[in-house]
Amino acid sequence: MRRNNRKGFTIVELVIVIAVIAILAGVLIPTFAGITTKAKKSAALQEATNLYKEVYALDMSDGKLDGKDGKATVAITGKTFTYEVTEATGAINFSCTAGDYTATFNGTEWTVAKAANTPAEGGAEGGDEAQG
Repeated sequence: MRRNNRKGFTIVELVIVIAVIAILAGVLIPTFAGITTKAKKSAALQEATNLYKEVYALDMSDGKLDGKDGKATVAITGKTFTYEVTEATGAINFSCTAGDYTATFNGTEWTVAKAANTPAEGGAEGGDEAQG
């Protein structure tokens, strides 16, 4: 009487494990893509709000909300942004691109959208929604 005492996994067991791993990867990869997109949007919004506060403080340094810090248009070295104040109404428009996203403030609410010069990302990304 001879016993077949082999150790190891059968091919069927290995195929089942590979199939389970593939299913899990198929579910998790789009989820992670959505998480990174939300993180990039949040980072752009945070950077833009901080820059907006800095620009607004510079604008108000002369006591007037007019888009100027006393003499010249408000500017911060090394930062790219658009800051416009309509003097008659006091309406503010602010836009700042940080990474792949542009955050815009219209005086009442913030919006975050994919920057015009960046390619669209794949993954589970919802539409560009307002943040506020």
